[in-house]
Amino acid sequence: MRRFSKYTLWICFCGCLMLAACTSAKPTIATLTENGLTQTTHLFIRNDWDGLSDLAPINAHYDLRPSAEGFVGEATYEAGGYSSFPKLEVVEIAIPQAVMSEFLTTLAQIPLEAIEYEPTVVNDDYEYISFAFQTAAGEIEVRSYSLTPQNIPWEVNIGEDSYVISSGAPSEAFDKLRPYLQEEIQTAQIEALQAELYGE
Repeated sequence: MRRFSKYTLWICFCGCLMLAACTSAKPTIATLTENGLTQTTHLFIRNDWDGLSDLAPINAHYDLRPSAEGFVGEATYEAGGYSSFPKLEVVEIAIPQAVMSEFLTTLAQIPLEAIEYEPTVVNDDYEYISFAFQTAAGEIEVRSYSLTPQNIPWEVNIGEDSYVISSGAPSEAFDKLRPYLQEEIQTAQIEALQAELYGE
């Protein structure tokens, strides 16, 4: 059996401590604000796409406020605003408290990096997704202009300070809300628009 000296083991131990310290030292929304996102009084979500297409722009906006049951508000779906057959529909939506709490807690605990935000952008193909929170600490926004899987990277704005999330965690958190957003309305808009424009 191979034996390691006490010095070697000590170096390994110190290295592990340093690695753990570096990992845990990354700030989060929860550590940078007094209450994180738990005291959100208004949430406005945008999930937009624009580009060289008769279907553009395709926008989904969600205006939500807390209630006794969770978060309630309106979803506004738009498609084909540049065409002769623009689609617009506004519906009421409700997100259960447990689902919204998980979304808020997940976002607030994602590690942030104090680096410059550099989105991955493709000409004539523009995606924008944003979660804008009104909280006791002021406005906090998590957003992305990146046309990549899970919109990586993300930008986080807390007051005048900006940070970056280099993972798809915000997109994964948003997936928890999607079953309650009635996104099938926008799917139907796009299908109807394609039929009117192209006879499909």
